[in-house]
Amino acid sequence: MKKNESFKGISLKRCYSSKIGKVMRISFFLFLIGTLNLIASNSYSQKTRMSLEIKQSSVKDVLKQIENESEFYFLYNNKLIDVNRKINLNIKNKKIKDILAEIFKGTD
Repeated sequence: MKKNESFKGISLKRCYSSKIGKVMRISFFLFLIGTLNLIASNSYSQKTRMSLEIKQSSVKDVLKQIENESEFYFLYNNKLIDVNRKINLNIKNKKIKDILAEIFKGTD
C-alpha cells in the first residue's frame, strides 16, 4: 500500500530546497567577486621598485637592507640558504622580484 504525502510535507521540501539553492548561488557569487578583486588589484609588492648599490656584502646584510628600506620582511632557513655568501649588486629602479632573482642567481 502506498503512503500519500501530505501537502504540507511537499511544500516544506520545496521551500527548504529553494532556500539552500539561493544561499549556494549567493555564496558562489560573493566568492567569485572576492577572488576577482584579489587578482585584479596591484599590490605593494607588484609595484614597489628599489635601487641598491652593494659591494662585497653578505646575502643576510642585503636582505636586512631591503627590509629596512621597504615594508618587506624575509624569512629564511640558514641551512638551506648560504646567507654568508658575498655578493655585489648595482641595481637601479627594479622590482623586488628582479632584485631577489639577481641576489640568488646561480643558486637553487
